[in-house]
Amino acid sequence: MYEQEYLFNKVAIASDHGGFFMKRKIVKFVCSLEPKDAITIAEYGADSDAPCDYPDFIPPVISDVLLDGAAGILICKSGVGMSIGANRFHGIRAALCYNEKVVVSSRNHNDANIMVIPSEYSSAEEVFQWLIKFISAPFHDGRHSRRVQKVELLQTDTKRIIQ
Repeated sequence: MYEQEYLFNKVAIASDHGGFFMKRKIVKFVCSLEPKDAITIAEYGADSDAPCDYPDFIPPVISDVLLDGAAGILICKSGVGMSIGANRFHGIRAALCYNEKVVVSSRNHNDANIMVIPSEYSSAEEVFQWLIKFISAPFHDGRHSRRVQKVELLQTDTKRIIQ
């Protein structure tokens, strides 16, 4: 279906109940990418659309991103909860993605390592295109590296700011 070079060789994906059906479609899509076995997938999270708590499914994706260099995908209805939760972790740059331009910019300018998808506001066909862009788009160093480093420092600077 799609054959090209990818910057990630692993995708770690999780969803809550609100993103369960989208997650299943994405897993199937990733498994269809050419060349076969170019990308492995680690699937976490809800195994049905029965109500559950999204924060429970963030840590396994974080682990794969930080330890294995995986591209992360988190899915919930709005994408907001997963974004907030994921960005609590040092080294994580989770971007709430809602169109192709944001996806590419999140990689090029912010070195995003997790794409957060709002399942209620995205079609599977759109998400498939975004995913290809996300795992293929490079980070543009230079001034963007300096900015990413400053954002990382914000996570450690809370005590200084509130004093």
